[in-house]
Amino acid sequence: MHERLGKNRVNDICQRMRQLARLVKEVNRIRNSEADSSTSVAQLDLNSCIGRSHYDQVVDATKRLCGHFDDPCGRPLFSNPSLGLKLGHNLVKCAEIKRGIGLRLNDLHMIQESKAFISLHKSDWTNRVSSASLATFKHRKYNTPDVLPLTSDLIKLKSYQDKEINSLTSELENVPNAHVWRRLSEVIYTRIVIFNKRRCGETAKLLVKSYTERPRWEAVANDQLVNALQPLEQKLLQRLTFFCCFSYCYQYAIMNMALFYYWIICVLSFVASLLCRLEKNTTL
Repeated sequence: MHERLGKNRVNDICQRMRQLARLVKEVNRIRNSEADSSTSVAQLDLNSCIGRSHYDQVVDATKRLCGHFDDPCGRPLFSNPSLGLKLGHNLVKCAEIKRGIGLRLNDLHMIQESKAFISLHKSDWTNRVSSASLATFKHRKYNTPDVLPLTSDLIKLKSYQDKEINSLTSELENVPNAHVWRRLSEVIYTRIVIFNKRRCGETAKLLVKSYTERPRWEAVANDQLVNALQPLEQKLLQRLTFFCCFSYCYQYAIMNMALFYYWIICVLSFVASLLCRLEKNTTL
């Protein structure tokens, strides 16, 4: 995972490892509760859990960690549904890693155990874990009102952010301080996130190089397109900055979406004017 995601996703990798560690501890807790008090039960590790013999205990441990309960209609639900989905993906990945290790070591037992676990997971995990997790997400959306912010709240938030940015910038210029710089970066980060209304992770991955080396769209814009814009749109073209960054799915994400929308309107208006001219020429 580290080779695929890189060092920037170390925290995500650590989170997955902690989730698997919690699962292994819960499996051992179930084994100890099922065994007699007079007999001692050997503690399992993650490698031992991935196999046909302990698959049911892994499923039971996952349900306990997710907080399994039944709604008044008798439908099984989870109090923490996302954990079940994440553990399902992580367990399959671990089983594939175990199979790869078995192939390298020519260990037939390890290969058979990993294949059996993957087969059981493919045929059984959806009915016992994933369906309840997805049903919980759908159940939470029912009768849940969408709380929209008022215009006065947005104005108050913007004025506070602008005031903090100006005060922290002047304070940082006078007395350079790491604490002030962090507060300033957080305020600017929230300002960009609220303006663009996109994933927070995309804004967090922005580099200073992406901003300093951004294309100067206003300098290379077509004069006909600029003249076709409304006065408000021309002001936005001068004030707003437009550049791209890689998003969560490794696609291009557009920063400052308002400018992008105005750019689309500009293109559509230009095409409409061309069509009108062509129509007039054909009628003449």
